[in-house]
Amino acid sequence: MSKLNAIYLIVGITVAVAIFLGVAASNSSSSNQHSQTQVIQGEGECCPGETAHETSKEKAWNEACPVMGGEVQATSATVEHNEKHYGFCCPGCIDQFAGNPEKFAANLSEDGKEYIKE
Repeated sequence: MSKLNAIYLIVGITVAVAIFLGVAASNSSSSNQHSQTQVIQGEGECCPGETAHETSKEKAWNEACPVMGGEVQATSATVEHNEKHYGFCCPGCIDQFAGNPEKFAANLSEDGKEYIKE
């Protein structure tokens, strides 16, 4: 084998290993994400609907929906805002909350148990 062929072989192996490691690292980091963007469909107390906003399966800190005041569904996806995970009574409320989280967050009591729309 000539020197030039040996160099091509080494470069080819190096590139293949680099590509493999890059793909493995990419798959690993995407599977460790805590939140995800997903379409959630369903019927709630107040509104049917769906959302494609970034949501999480973290436990909601609030018991009352910040948008409509209904009871937060146990299976509700949550949206993080100011280091709190907000739950909702139905999927349609997620879009409204995401459009103006400061406004809707102010609708809850300090402990998140009561809807106190201002």
